[in-house]
Amino acid sequence: MSAAGAARSYEARVPDGVDVTRPSIARIYDYVLFGKDNFAVDRAAAEKLMESGLDRRHALANRAFLRRAVGSWPARASPSTST
Repeated sequence: MSAAGAARSYEARVPDGVDVTRPSIARIYDYVLFGKDNFAVDRAAAEKLMESGLDRRHALANRAFLRRAVGSWPARASPSTST
């Protein structure tokens, strides 16, 4: 059985086409933000990054900024009634 096949047997929620043998930056970011959609290889890569100086607080601050920035868009993006 391949490594991906072995990982699939342990990770029942792996969608087809997802390579769980290589870390993904999106899944690493998910792990750093305390998400649930990551795999062992992603967690290991994230831990290695954090050992080298990556601070989880930076990712959390980035997420908070994005929520504030995107949250203000609907008020600004309302359609103009003047023609």
